[in-house]
Amino acid sequence: MKMLKKLAAVSAAAMLMLLLAVPALAAGKLELSTKYTGIYAKPGDTLNFDLDFSNLSDSGQNVKLSAAGLPEHWIGYFEGSGKTISSVYIRPASSGDTGSRLVSYNLTIPDDAQKGDYSFTLKAAAQDGSRSDLQVTVSVTDEAAGSNVLETTYPEQQGDSSKTFTFNSTIRNNSSSDQSYSLSAEVPAGWSVSFQAASTAVSSVEVNGHGTQAVTITVTPPASVEAGTYTIPVRATSSSQDLEQDLKITITGKYALDIQTTDSRLSFDANVGKSQTVALNVINSGNIDLQNVNLNSQAPSGWTVEFSESTIDLLPAGQTKEVTVNVTPGKDAMSGDYAMKISAKNSQTSIDQNFRVTVKTSTKRSLPQIRQALKGDISRSFIRRLKTMADNKEILIHTEDLTKIYGNIMAVDHLDLDIFRGEVFGLLGPNGAGKTTTTLMLLGLTDPTEGHARIAGHDCTRNPLAVKKIVGYLPDNVGFYPDMTGRQNLVFSGMMNGLSKNDAEELASSLLERVGISLAADRKTGTYSRGMKQRLGIADVLMKDPQIIIMDEPTLGIDPHGMHELTALIKDLSVKDGRTILISSHELYQVQEICNRVGIFVDGKMIACGKISELGEQLERDGIRLTDGGSLDEIYQLYFEKAGGEDHEHDH
Repeated sequence: MKMLKKLAAVSAAAMLMLLLAVPALAAGKLELSTKYTGIYAKPGDTLNFDLDFSNLSDSGQNVKLSAAGLPEHWIGYFEGSGKTISSVYIRPASSGDTGSRLVSYNLTIPDDAQKGDYSFTLKAAAQDGSRSDLQVTVSVTDEAAGSNVLETTYPEQQGDSSKTFTFNSTIRNNSSSDQSYSLSAEVPAGWSVSFQAASTAVSSVEVNGHGTQAVTITVTPPASVEAGTYTIPVRATSSSQDLEQDLKITITGKYALDIQTTDSRLSFDANVGKSQTVALNVINSGNIDLQNVNLNSQAPSGWTVEFSESTIDLLPAGQTKEVTVNVTPGKDAMSGDYAMKISAKNSQTSIDQNFRVTVKTSTKRSLPQIRQALKGDISRSFIRRLKTMADNKEILIHTEDLTKIYGNIMAVDHLDLDIFRGEVFGLLGPNGAGKTTTTLMLLGLTDPTEGHARIAGHDCTRNPLAVKKIVGYLPDNVGFYPDMTGRQNLVFSGMMNGLSKNDAEELASSLLERVGISLAADRKTGTYSRGMKQRLGIADVLMKDPQIIIMDEPTLGIDPHGMHELTALIKDLSVKDGRTILISSHELYQVQEICNRVGIFVDGKMIACGKISELGEQLERDGIRLTDGGSLDEIYQLYFEKAGGEDHEHDH
């Protein structure tokens, strides 16, 4: 008898364990679930539970929805597609429909709810008798556990006034609903703050429920900031919450250097092959003593530069040290202006100062060179430069035997080109002719296979950073941050080029007026037309005040009226500002209107170069008659045909 009772007890226990091991849904083939069944909340909160369904039967089921055990005065309802619902149709899992987030259960907690744990049950009952019950527990606290926060890994930093401070912050949204946060900061006058998310400048971010969003905060103090500790309150504000984090920046002082000639000029004269002594002032313009300041130079090839002392052991704050430098231009240097850089640097700060050196050659030296050229012992480039000297023109862009080969393709074939200061030069040719590759080599973005290119004396391959400082580039498809206004894009660009926020804002306003889009300055650039973006692109280029501007198809896709205004603006940049413009374009009529000279590219070679009238005269000397009055359109096509090309992509 005892044995039978023991077996009965064991059987009952086994049956109980079997029942406990099967989910509550095992009675049918319906399963109801949600990601979080226990959640913290505050009185007055509204919670959203996304519900998932799984129908393991062979057919679709109408499922009735209900809630049981809801605390008094709590309000809850089921929602689907923005409407209150009481049932839902669930397709079978075999159909591939996951039934994910078909329905949400919205729950509002009363404002007077007491602290404690509250449980209720969500119920789903299918037409075939299957059912699923889901218990949910809400823990009401004075302040929701794990409430939303704005936190920064290292909220306190220090450095000198030249430093840009970067803070890595995170917004944590511990609520169940998605939140949109606008970002702001309070900074002293002259300081600037920018926000980035996923490497993109932003003014607001979206944070998913129970998710996080990383935000990079960049704080830039003005160059004139005094030593001390500064507090920068940063806020992330949503419709229901204001998150705040105080950033603290300690400015230890100002490290700064400057270099000038003793007469405060940044230029001097020199003679070929002769040493020129120049007195320089090296100035500690900061408020901290500097030690071991090293002097260096970067000059054209073949030049020699020697300092009276190459290291200054101690340069007290606010003091000046006079140093002499002996500069000897190379024997092969030609008359004209050259750029030479002198640098002062120690472990805390540095300064790179560009000087213009006007080199003079005597007639006694030039005549033997001319005789040598007549004997054929000198390069074609040198002959061109001698002619330029006679015409008293300054070469700003110079290429010699510039060549680029990709595999078996000769993209640019031994290009010799001189572009003079202040002129507008048009580079013409179909796609694949070599124009873009030439531009890339001039910008130092790709290395030539042979030959070299120089801009204002800087080797484009060896010193691309110096080239980028004086060259502005306008691509054919200008890109701006679409969620920022035109003004904000320009100010951001100016600050990235070293301007203070105030200076960038002042310059941006002036340039927006000049390019004719001041009325649209505070619209987001995502709404701009192509013509407006091209105008804004020119303003963006001018934010760095370049000597040279390279433009790729600046008038492409713009209506005739806008095209006329844009070409007039480009002409002004040359005539009024004295800037040098290089244009790569198919729009021959516009090129004819504004270019002083043009070069025609075919299969990597420049087959013709000069004033439009000169190119027409050369064709007539070759026995080719012009029938269209010598228009650039006709001249271009005749040269192209003469070279054996077939132009399919030129816009007539």
